[in-house]
Parts: sequence; structure tokens; C-alpha cells
Amino acid sequence: MGSIDKKSSLLQEILPVDWHNDERMGFLMSAFKDRSVNPKSWDAKLKFWRVLIEEYCVHCKQVTFDEAHLKKTFERDGCVPACLTPVIISLKNDGKVVPVEEIQKLGYHGQSWSSWTTEKLLKTPASFAVNKLWSALGYDSSASQSTTEKLVSIPALQSYAEEVLAQHCPDHSAHNASSQVMILADVILKEPNKQFAELAIMWLCRNNQAIVEDTMSPALVKFGPNVQISNVDRQTISLQRQEIALTRKLHELEEEKERCLAEIKAYLAKGMRPAARNSLKKKHELERRATKLSDSLANLHVMISQLKDSESHAQVIGAYKNASAALKAVYKDTGLNEDNVANAMDDVEEALELHDEVKTVISKPVGPMSSTLDDEELEKELAELLEDHEEAGPPGGGTSEFDINKLPSVPSSPVGAKTLNTQASQL
Repeated sequence: MGSIDKKSSLLQEILPVDWHNDERMGFLMSAFKDRSVNPKSWDAKLKFWRVLIEEYCVHCKQVTFDEAHLKKTFERDGCVPACLTPVIISLKNDGKVVPVEEIQKLGYHGQSWSSWTTEKLLKTPASFAVNKLWSALGYDSSASQSTTEKLVSIPALQSYAEEVLAQHCPDHSAHNASSQVMILADVILKEPNKQFAELAIMWLCRNNQAIVEDTMSPALVKFGPNVQISNVDRQTISLQRQEIALTRKLHELEEEKERCLAEIKAYLAKGMRPAARNSLKKKHELERRATKLSDSLANLHVMISQLKDSESHAQVIGAYKNASAALKAVYKDTGLNEDNVANAMDDVEEALELHDEVKTVISKPVGPMSSTLDDEELEKELAELLEDHEEAGPPGGGTSEFDINKLPSVPSSPVGAKTLNTQASQL
């Protein structure tokens, strides 16, 4: 199906269905004709290539390209597309692609991307309108505009920049999230494509997702929303560079000490004891220097750790201050203070007292009985009834006292029901 089939699987994933239709692709690969002949077909062809180019750049992380690169990429059965110039011009008119030098000219400290785009549209509206007019009429505008320049796909650059940001600052969506300060050159060198990485960092800087400080050497970079490079960051980088230099020097001393040891053994083997003694002195001197370097390196580690702790402590204090301010704002907005709370509690107590009074009133008896009888009369009558009951004694003329001595003794043999009844009647 052509040379594009030999490319990576990433390209295969974005190829549309029409790519496998020879007749359809014959039309899509040909140059643009007059739009007035078939406007619908002309627009569909333009849309096909615009969508395919954008998807290719984003999906394959191809941040920059030129027309020659696209022709080679989309070569099919030995045939390259002859219609890419108007497509590229159309993408430029819509701000989907921009020249590489336009982004590099703004650098890391240029205006934001949105304001830059707006300014470009306001400064050069005539050329944009002319390009659109030429395309609408179906004329080939390649005669007046060259597409050999290197271009940047804005959607691809944005996607790549987001990956770089997520790599160095995974929690970049969180409040006050930031990465550690790093040396810009080290970050760029670790990326597979140095130019793409540089453009991505420029994009992040102009969208307030990173900051670069290149006023002194080495240039520093820090990732995160609205971050700043503090003096602690600069001192940390300075100490880390000294740490790297001391580690390298310590490694060199260890290698030199090993060479001295080898020399000592060689001199002894040859019977050259004075030379061996001199090499041994040199070895002891190297060991002394290495010990001092190790101590200095340990001190650097402590200082770097303390600097990092101080920054984290500052962040904690900042969080405390923000929380305190938020709490005060809540009290201010809601009018909460000691007097208001005390007044509210008094109101609650009054409401509860009112509730108890209402319950008492509701529980009073109602009707004729409530007006003729009161509690004292009822208590007096109950006392008289109790006194009469005690004077009369228990029913049947018996005594009210219980004598346990009059109970029968416990039988030693089984007792029948008749005997039990007889004993019961005698009680």
C-alpha cells in the first residue's frame, strides 16, 4: 500500500479509511483545482489533509515539520501529495501552525501565547484575509507564499509541553504545586529531541506553567503553575553543583591513590624501596585530601537538606497563614464573634424555658373536675381510706401478722396431695 506502510505503527493508527481507496486517494493526492467547479469536494479535500496533518503531528509527537517532511511522510505508492501548499497556508491562517522562529524570537520571557496570537491577527489582518480569499476562489497561493520554512504544529506543541510538565511536576494541577529547580541544559539534554524540548519549555513559560531564569549561568528552570525561582532555589543549585564538583574530585583522588598503590607494588618488586617510600607518602597525602573532601561533601549534604527543609517549612507556614485568613474571612462574612454567640445561646435558653412553660400549661387538667378538686383534698381522702383499712384488718378475721414458727415441719418421706391439702387447711 505504499511507503507509509513501512513506517511506525503510530502512523498506521491515524490513517483514515480513505487511505486504502486507490480511486479516492488519487483525487486527494492531486493538486487543488478551481473551487467554483465543485466547492463541496474542494472543501472536503482541504479538511481531509488538515485533519490528517494535525492528527499526525499530535499522535506521533512531531512538533515541527515542513512541506518536504510531510510529502515524504505521506508518500503513497511512489506518489507524493501535490496539494499540501494550500493546506499549510490554510493552517497558518487559522493559527494551527506558526514558523519556528516566531516562537524562538519570543524566547522564555515573551508575552503569553494568546496575547501574541491576538497581536499577530490585529497587526496583519490583511494578509490573513487575502490568503482566505485566494483559497476561497480556488487559486494556488503558493506562488506568493513559500512553505519551505520550518513550522510548529501548535496542537502538537501543546500536547508535548503537557507531557514535559507532567514528567517534572506530576501534581501540577494541585494548589501551589511546583517541581524542584533544575538546570535548563540538563532538562533539555535528557529529552529525545532537544529542539522539541526547548520549544515545549518556551510554551510552558508563556502559559505560566514554568519559569526560566537565564540572566546568569547556568540557566535555571522550574515547573508548576505561576512558580517563581527563589533565592533558596539558587543557593540549592549552587550547592548541588559544588557537590557534583567535589564528588568528581573525590573520584579522581581515589583513582590516583590506586595508581600510587600500583606504583608502590611495582617499586617493591624491583627492589626500589626509596621510590616505593616516596609513592607511599604520596598515597598518604592523597588519603588525607580525600578525607577532607569527604567531610566537606557530608557538610554540603547537610546544608542542602536544611535548605530544602527550610523551603518546606516556609510552605507550611504559608499554608497556616492562608488557613487563618480563610477562617477569619468566614467569621467576618457570617458575623461570628463572642457577643453574637453569647446572644444566640441566651436566645436558645429563653426558647427552652418557653417550651417548658408551654408543656406545663398543656399538662393541666381540663373540664369540671379541674375546678372542684385539688391535690390536697385528694391526698386527705386517700389517707382516711388507708386508716380505715388498717383498723378493719385483713379479710376473714385473720391476723395481719405472719408467724413463721407456725409453719409445719419438712416431711422426711414423700407426701401425697391429700396430706398437703390437710396441712394447708390447718394454717
